[in-house]
Amino acid sequence: MVSEVDPEKADGIYQVVSIAREFDLMAADFPEHEHEMYRLLRQHLPISCPETMRGGGLYGGGAGSSWVFARYEDVAYAFHHPEIFSSQIGLPFIPQGVDPPEHTEYRKIMNPWFTQQVLTPLEPRIREFANELLDKMLEKREFDFVKEFSEPFPIIIFCQLAGFPLEDLPRLMRWRDLFVHGMRAGKAEDLGLGIPTDEAGHPELKALRQVLAEATQELYAYCTELIEERRRHPKEDVLTKLVQARYAGTRPLTREELLQTLHLFILGGLDTVTGTLGSIMVFFAEHPDKRREFIELMDDPVRVSSAIEELVRYTSIVSPARRVTRDYNYRGVQLREGDLVVLSTASADRDENVFPNPDEVILDRHPNPHVGFVVGPHRCLGMQLARRELGIALQEIHRRMPNYALKPGEKPGVYGGGVKGVDYLPLVVDAG
Repeated sequence: MVSEVDPEKADGIYQVVSIAREFDLMAADFPEHEHEMYRLLRQHLPISCPETMRGGGLYGGGAGSSWVFARYEDVAYAFHHPEIFSSQIGLPFIPQGVDPPEHTEYRKIMNPWFTQQVLTPLEPRIREFANELLDKMLEKREFDFVKEFSEPFPIIIFCQLAGFPLEDLPRLMRWRDLFVHGMRAGKAEDLGLGIPTDEAGHPELKALRQVLAEATQELYAYCTELIEERRRHPKEDVLTKLVQARYAGTRPLTREELLQTLHLFILGGLDTVTGTLGSIMVFFAEHPDKRREFIELMDDPVRVSSAIEELVRYTSIVSPARRVTRDYNYRGVQLREGDLVVLSTASADRDENVFPNPDEVILDRHPNPHVGFVVGPHRCLGMQLARRELGIALQEIHRRMPNYALKPGEKPGVYGGGVKGVDYLPLVVDAG
């Protein structure tokens, strides 16, 4: 349970301290008060040390303190300085979970696979996927947009691009849910994990870590089979490119490097666009005036590009963690080696000192230096693909169903966590 924000006490330091102590990204009710809490933290306690995050939880599991950075300048500084705020936490996912100079070499291998030149020829097929899903979805007047569109759309594209068989989607999705959402309140019960939970529905950490360790072994066995298949029978996909890649131009990637890269691809490729697209559609369902404004500009390539950047800013969904590499005094706060720092892009992208009227969607906002895709050396590898998927999806959706609303009497299933999103969005078309 997170602290509710009392407008009459909004300037009271006691309420801010209470919010900072009880801050819990994984709480079921966190999204309800998220941005008001972040606003108060930015104003009064921009670097906080929540009691609920001591020991790091699933982010780190260490004995050090855990901190939350709420202001844009602090979040951006940490992203830009991996020598102090390291991405090496837990499993060394490649390239996200390693730092320069090794990270630089891995990105040299992978960056060419996600350039505009490579992705542009895929646009007709991406539009085709979108319309295939819309054909089926629009056979009904009422539907769950997440189940019918925002979940399958990026997953199908990712699987075909990466080379994962579509028939394996159920297994891939379960692994995604375990690794990305397993700590969310109530998710352990939904997944049938059979492990103890506390009163708020959070799973017992030791038991969950054991489940994740077993799932990692299952995932790696699955990926090993795919790797060996690509060695025997190369294809035009990312899996084959990984198998054929050479680190620093001198040696092939090891089995461990291949597995750690595929692990990260599954986590990122199967979740982030789904979460962002669902969040944008919640906003448009609740703000038909902004939806109409988007429809008016969406056929202009320049204006729609700016609109996508603004929608990503407004719905920023990730809160990555970083590990402090040495004792370091940052803005008067003494950080210790091994401490964990959570960098909230959602808070940074609503910072009043950077974005005028930050709680308003301004589709032609300029400049727009948002951190929705992260900044610095660990900037999202797949951001060009994500931009295309979001732009094409929103264009095709609003050509086919310009008028829709939330189903009366129901509300979307918005969740928080290290990666936010929407797991239920009941829409009615031809409404309003």
